[in-house]
Amino acid sequence: MSFITPSLVGAKPYRLIGLVGVLAAVGSCQSDHPSLNTAPHGARPAGSVASVTPWLVEDYSTYSSTADYMAAGIYNRGEDGDFASNGVIDNTVGLNVGGFALTQSLRYDFPDRTSDTAKYCHDYSVGRNINLPTDVPEIWVEVWVRFPSTFTTVAPGCDGISNPDYKMLLVRFLTSSRANLTPGTYGNSWTWGIGSDQQGDGGNPPHTIPGLPWDDTWHQYRIHLMHDRSGSVGHYTAGDWWMDGVLMKSFPDVNDPTAIYGNLWGLAIGRNLNQGPDHPMSYWWGRIAVYNTDPGWGTP
Repeated sequence: MSFITPSLVGAKPYRLIGLVGVLAAVGSCQSDHPSLNTAPHGARPAGSVASVTPWLVEDYSTYSSTADYMAAGIYNRGEDGDFASNGVIDNTVGLNVGGFALTQSLRYDFPDRTSDTAKYCHDYSVGRNINLPTDVPEIWVEVWVRFPSTFTTVAPGCDGISNPDYKMLLVRFLTSSRANLTPGTYGNSWTWGIGSDQQGDGGNPPHTIPGLPWDDTWHQYRIHLMHDRSGSVGHYTAGDWWMDGVLMKSFPDVNDPTAIYGNLWGLAIGRNLNQGPDHPMSYWWGRIAVYNTDPGWGTP
């Protein structure tokens, strides 16, 4: 992996950013879960991927140990939270679909919290935070993630205390708000929300999207965000989310202004599980690719 020293932007804690070569076009990876492979409300499938160089790639392939990964300059170490005791570079599981043949991944481990009666029904976080090379008003992000069948966002005894949900991926804004992709909302659905609508109450389709990814399968997630969008021309909206090549939700006719939200400056790779769990559970990150130029996902 080669490295450059990015320029400082504002007061954000930048370190070295790893850049890689051209991303080969990859085919969609469809699972046999019907609710995850059917484009909701007539949404169109994503088109072919152009051969575009990613702005930033993290595939966990170069780390010799978890300690080596912890020292990587791409991350904001001040926000590691519980990662030090609950995250690990796993050399027994690697991304092996979508044209990739990686031999290790990032694993997050959640402990059984039933004995922690004061906090059991409240947030528990394991995650890391990537600083982008510069602040931008538009971004495309692709991640590969694998959840086991034993994963859940529902903790027995927490009904009415907290809402089941897991904040898997956040795009962070400089001034206020964020975008978030969260599986397990209410225990049975997804939330894709943007700065002006974090809960995803609007958009197409509105509200949450039925389905869960707890199936021991690698899934490809792609998101696009754009501030200061004007008009309805083009194949992207203010916020778009694809899963395994299928457009799941978008926000047409929405403009989130940079003047209110600020530019996009970072990614939260995992944040809080709202309650539980009542048993130990883990999941894996296989690869992250970030683009600041159009990779062609919205091509009809």
